[in-house]
Amino acid sequence: MNDTSPALFASWTPRVALFSGALIVMAILLHRLLGMPTALALNLFLVAFGLAALALLLGLFAIGDVWRRGADGGARAVIGMLLAGGVFCWPLAFAPAYYNLPSINDASTDLGSPPVFAALVAERQRAGASSPAQYPGGRFAELQKAAYPDLRPLYVSRPLEETYDLAVETVKRLRFQIVAESPPQQRRPGLIEAVDRTTVIGFYDDVIVRVDSEAGRSRIDVRSASRFGQHDLGRNSSRVRRVLAELQARIDASVATPGQRFARIKSRLDKGKSQFKKGKAGDQRLSDRRRSQDAARSGAQRAPVQKATQPGRASAQ
Repeated sequence: MNDTSPALFASWTPRVALFSGALIVMAILLHRLLGMPTALALNLFLVAFGLAALALLLGLFAIGDVWRRGADGGARAVIGMLLAGGVFCWPLAFAPAYYNLPSINDASTDLGSPPVFAALVAERQRAGASSPAQYPGGRFAELQKAAYPDLRPLYVSRPLEETYDLAVETVKRLRFQIVAESPPQQRRPGLIEAVDRTTVIGFYDDVIVRVDSEAGRSRIDVRSASRFGQHDLGRNSSRVRRVLAELQARIDASVATPGQRFARIKSRLDKGKSQFKKGKAGDQRLSDRRRSQDAARSGAQRAPVQKATQPGRASAQ
């Protein structure tokens, strides 16, 4: 007679797997929407993945018990293991980027003298950031240069103040949260410090844009740094490219084409002609008004003379 009692841990496998998934969803929502500290959210992720691994172990024990005794619960064990495997699919999706990209968490267009955070230093300290605010340099910079050789400064043939205004507009259009603005003054470059968040989890990354003058042109440097983690999966380099691309688009949009310049000149000429016609019509109306006023005055002066001569004529008769 076969023992049909439930397999060991068969009912616990899907429960633990579901709880691990629910814990991840809860941590994402609390961090993204309700301001949960990033360090606490990361700890909850670790607990959730640990529970998912436990669910896989429980499922293996349950499958072994089903194989050994022919007990019930094999389907529940398999479902629980599939759920636990689904939890691990999320981090495994980033495995190619993790192994193919360098283990860095900071990207800058200037490796020799990268922009330095000022106002964001206090923000990083309050958040308990595990990464330093200073650019590491050294081997770190060599890894970035080898992996992202396209990250270079952007040179613009525009006045420094105008370029800085375009940079501020770019940061706002990208919907970064600007923390501090420092317009260029005398020999000091303009600095814009802002915060960007990742799409799903809402991790905080710090961004700084520096606008300086060099050889009669404006030079723009961008730096993006993560607050947590040693590997950014290429996120900061992508953000730097996005800032530079949007800034280049703003610059191109502000340059008038020959057709646009001709249209602007024609519009100004038409406006001048219209104002000239209006002024000429106004002068004509003023001239007509003066003529009518002069005619009225001359009529008023002749009227008393006629009245005065009429009695003289009557007496002569």
